[in-house]
Amino acid sequence: MLSGTALMAQTNTWTWAWAAGSAGYEEGYVSMAPNGALHLLGNYANTIDANGTPLTSSGQGDAFVQRLDPADGSVQWTAEAHHTDNLYLYDMAYRSTGELVVCGTVAHNGGAAQFGPFTLAGQPFGTQAFVAGLSPSGAWNWVSGVAGVVSTDGFQVEVDASDNILLGCKWGNGLAVYRFTGQGQQGWSATATSSGSSVDLYAMDVLPGGDLVITGRCYGTGTFGTQSITVSGNFYDAYVARLSSAGQWQWVAQAGGSNWDKGFGVCADATGDVYVAGTFRNTATFGTTALTATGSNNDGWLAKLDGNGQWLWAVQMGSIAYMEVYGMDMNDAGDRLALTGNYAFNTPTIGGIALPTPTLNDLYVVEYNTTGQVLSALGVGGAGGDRGMAAAYGAGNALYVAGSFGADMQLGADQLTCVSTPDLWVGRLDADLTTAVQGPDAKTMTVYYDAAAHTVDFRGVEGDAWHVELLDASGRRVATGTTARPLPVPSYLRQGMLLVTLVRGDVRYTERVAVMR
Repeated sequence: MLSGTALMAQTNTWTWAWAAGSAGYEEGYVSMAPNGALHLLGNYANTIDANGTPLTSSGQGDAFVQRLDPADGSVQWTAEAHHTDNLYLYDMAYRSTGELVVCGTVAHNGGAAQFGPFTLAGQPFGTQAFVAGLSPSGAWNWVSGVAGVVSTDGFQVEVDASDNILLGCKWGNGLAVYRFTGQGQQGWSATATSSGSSVDLYAMDVLPGGDLVITGRCYGTGTFGTQSITVSGNFYDAYVARLSSAGQWQWVAQAGGSNWDKGFGVCADATGDVYVAGTFRNTATFGTTALTATGSNNDGWLAKLDGNGQWLWAVQMGSIAYMEVYGMDMNDAGDRLALTGNYAFNTPTIGGIALPTPTLNDLYVVEYNTTGQVLSALGVGGAGGDRGMAAAYGAGNALYVAGSFGADMQLGADQLTCVSTPDLWVGRLDADLTTAVQGPDAKTMTVYYDAAAHTVDFRGVEGDAWHVELLDASGRRVATGTTARPLPVPSYLRQGMLLVTLVRGDVRYTERVAVMR
C-alpha cells in the first residue's frame, strides 16, 4: 500500500536540550527578555550540575537563575539564592533598565534567606512571598518580601510600562496582587476572596495601558472588589479578571460548567485583547460558546476576550487524553501562541496531529495562531512523569521550553538522564516552515510509505540524492538516509504519522506520511 500527503504546515524540532538533577526535587522555568537574553529559573536540592555549573543547596531546597546562550543553551552566568529551609523561584519579568525581576516563596523556618549580599528575614509562621532584582550581568540588586504576617506565596510577576512591579500571590485562602516601585518598595495591594475559601491565581499579564489581567479558578462566590461571580455545584470554574493600574478591580468574567474548570495561561496583545488557556471537563460555557470535552478527562481550551471581558471565541484541544496546561506565551509579532503542559492515559490528536502514546505523563508543546487554529503540536517523554512548565518565544519564533521529568527521555539528538524524580530540563525548539514545493528540484518529488516493505520511498527526484530525516510526532529523529534508496522505518513505529524532511543546501522539503503497518 502506498500513501503520501504533502504537509502545508509547521513542524518543530529540538535544537538542543539539557537536564540537571539530584535525589531531591528539581524543576525549571524559562523566559526571554526583550533584548533577546534567555533566562532559566531553577529550583533544586542537594548538589546538581546545571550544564557545567555545580550548585549545592544550603537546606532542603534552594533556587538559581541562569542566563543561557539561546543558540546552544550554554551558561553565561549563574546567580544563586539560599535558605536553610525551603526557597522557591516561580516567575520572572523585565524592567526597561534591563533589570531582571524574579518572584518566589521562602519558608519561615531557619534563618534569613540570602540573595548575594542581601538578606530576607523570615516571618513568624507560614511562608512569605518576595520579589528580587538582578542586574543584566547576574548580580543581585535587592530583595523585598511582602509585609505583614499573613502567609503568602509569590507565583507570578509582571512589570508595567512605568517599571512598577506587580506580584501575584496566593494569600491565605484567597489571592492578592501587590505593587512594588523602585527597588522593592511596596505600594498598594488588591485582594480577592471566595465564600468557598478558594480562589486561585495561576497566570497574569499586563495590558497596553498598564492594567493587569489575571486568570485562575474559583469555588463558591468569588469577590473581586465590587465585582463577583458565583460558581454552582461542588467544583471550580475558570475566571478572568482585570485590575486597574491603581489597584481597582474592573471586571471579572466566568467560564465553566459542572466539573473542574481552570484558567492556567493568559496573554494580552497590543490592541488590548486577551487570550486565555486552561482545562475543563464535561461541558463548559465561554460566553455564548459551549465546549464539550472529547473524553471523560481534562480537555484543554483556548479562548479570546476583548478588553471589556466579553468572550469572543473559544476552542478546545479535542483530546481524549488527560491534559494539563502549565505554561503559555505569545510571540513578539502577536500572531501565535504556545502552550505547554503534560498529558496522560490516552493518545491525543490535536489539530489533526497525533501525539505519541504516553508511558505515564508526557510533556507537550502546541502552537496556535490568534484565530484558534493549531500550527504545530508535539509530545515527548520517558517512562516517568514529565511536564512542560513554561514556554518562551525568541527570535525567528524559536521556542524555549523548561519543566521537569521523571525518567530518561530523548529530546532531538540529546539524551537526558534522570537522576531521581523529578529533575529539571530546558530545551529549544526550532520551527521548520514547510510547503509542498520549495525549490526547482522538489517540484516533481513525491514521498511514499510502502507498508509491505515498511519503508519510505521517493518518486520524481531530480539531480543528486537528497539527505533525508524521519521525525516522529514528538520531533525525534528516528532515521536518516538519502533518496538514492528506500529508507527503512524503525520496526517499533507501526502506526501514526511520520514527518519526512529532505534537505539539500538551503532547500528544505517536508511531507507527512501515514504509517499503517
